[in-house]
Amino acid sequence: DLLRAALQRHESELAASGEDDAIRMIHADWLIDFAEMAIPFYDGPRMYEFYSAVLDEMDNIRSAMRWSVGRQDGIRANRLAGAVWRLWHSGEASWLTTATWNDRMEEGLVWIERALALREGVPTRYLLESWLGEFQLSANLGRVAFLVPMAEHLLQRGLEANDSLIEHFAHIALSDVALLRDDRDEARAQLYLAAEAGSRSRDPENQLCWVYSGLAFLELGSGNPQEAEAHGRMALDYGLRCGNPHNLVFAIAFFSLALQQQGKWLEAVQAAIEHLRCLAMMRDVVRTKAPVMVVAEAALVANLRSDAVHLLAYAETVPRYDAYDVAAAVEAMARVRATLPEADIVREWEVGTRMTPDDVRQIAERVAAALERNPEPAASDVAGAGLSPREHEVLRLVVAGKTNRAIGEELFISERTVERHVFHIMAKLHLDSRTGLVAWAVRHGVEP
Repeated sequence: DLLRAALQRHESELAASGEDDAIRMIHADWLIDFAEMAIPFYDGPRMYEFYSAVLDEMDNIRSAMRWSVGRQDGIRANRLAGAVWRLWHSGEASWLTTATWNDRMEEGLVWIERALALREGVPTRYLLESWLGEFQLSANLGRVAFLVPMAEHLLQRGLEANDSLIEHFAHIALSDVALLRDDRDEARAQLYLAAEAGSRSRDPENQLCWVYSGLAFLELGSGNPQEAEAHGRMALDYGLRCGNPHNLVFAIAFFSLALQQQGKWLEAVQAAIEHLRCLAMMRDVVRTKAPVMVVAEAALVANLRSDAVHLLAYAETVPRYDAYDVAAAVEAMARVRATLPEADIVREWEVGTRMTPDDVRQIAERVAAALERNPEPAASDVAGAGLSPREHEVLRLVVAGKTNRAIGEELFISERTVERHVFHIMAKLHLDSRTGLVAWAVRHGVEP
């Protein structure tokens, strides 16, 4: 209370002397220089060092934002908002200790909107980052109705300012919007435009890593794992060159999933191990189930069933997941239950819930070693081939001599989806023809 009273007294004295505004202006300018200086480092190997440094000043930055908005200073307000929106956008764990990620993004969006309300007379170069932050936060908060006009406005302003980085982000934004509409061709076209603009930016490797990761994700969702693998390799190459751990994590994730979908289990596990190492570099626990699930499915292929149960149990403790992880977990558990007694599953599951990220990496290395010794699926066990329940259904109908169209009609899925399932089954079994697939299935007791 004494300290608070002293501070209030000194603030009153400063205000009375007319020095308060001058001191606050100096303070705001120092914070602007400091926060803007950090921006280029957010896309490199020192990103978390600079995130932490700016995070330490966030209370002061809020104070400077409040002062700038209060005195209708659009230039300072937008320079501050543009310099720190990435911290509001970040889902790093240190943010989440005091509030949810959505709460932080909501706060950031409020400040950016207040700054942009003062944009009249502000040079465009000071508004571009604010507009970009407004779009990114709105997209993550699910404000879909505003995304198209915001993305088109961002692209127009980037072209007018000849700012290739803003052009790059605008095309990525338009790609995201196209994906929300399930227009994959338009999403793909916008990503190629983003790549062209990103190649002209101040940091092309970082931007191209993100674009090719996006293309890999797009092809995974379109059932094209070979194209996804090619894009994933490109993303990985650019990610290693730029050294941005955040972008590198996404590049490795999609690359490993593309390998897994083709039955390239050893390479997929090796990529998952690198994914886990990158996540450890990010000073956080494993924040996605993806690498854990890749290794869990590979453990089933390698007949390391206890390890598979451990990983599936551990995955349940990871807070963030997506639809792929949920589907993969259900299918993997079905294969486990087909081969292990329930009592064993319960016992091993308990072990898995107590594991650490280091334990996960050790299991991944053990699975990789097992696959190196025996890279082929277990010859005596169809479940060991890593087929999903749906793939088992498709395989059974292929053995029955049904066409892809007939299989689709029976399973209520499209003919193209059946084609993708057949392709994935042959990739996992290292077969190159439908005839060879039928012969393999008959040898291993698959009945129509």
